[in-house]
Amino acid sequence: LGAAAEARGLVVRKVDPEGRAAGAGIQSGDIIEEVNRKPVRSPEDLRAAVNATRDRPLLLLVNREGRNFFLTVPRA
Repeated sequence: LGAAAEARGLVVRKVDPEGRAAGAGIQSGDIIEEVNRKPVRSPEDLRAAVNATRDRPLLLLVNREGRNFFLTVPRA
């Protein structure tokens, strides 16, 4: 994936091209390392972080090809 060996998180395998994640810039192969400044290491971590933030956008720390950056995903 081109990420650093120490990158930790969830690998995005597929993105709905019509979904909010795609609209925010998430791409297949990205590694989501944090949601709202909390580390995510499992699908359960991701679900818990998303469920804990029902009223505001999600702030994701993403690793793409070894570069880290933040993306904001709006809520429905």
